[in-house]
Amino acid sequence: MDIIVRTISNRRVVTYRTVGGVLDFYIFAGPSPADVVRQYTDVIGKPYLPPLWSLGFHQVPPPSDQTDSFFSAVTGTPT
Repeated sequence: MDIIVRTISNRRVVTYRTVGGVLDFYIFAGPSPADVVRQYTDVIGKPYLPPLWSLGFHQVPPPSDQTDSFFSAVTGTPT
């Protein structure tokens, strides 16, 4: 595919030359970046929130001996 950008009569023109296939172009020309993102997510959909356990939220707290050894390693003081 060739993409040619040129200026004709003080206007920028983009020309796409393809060998074959189907091309779908979506142009989001919102006045601000936030509008462009909103327009884009309106087309493709918004992502779902994964389960909290996959993000690292667990129901079981860590044992206190692991927590103490972690803090001693961070602070450099023995437990």
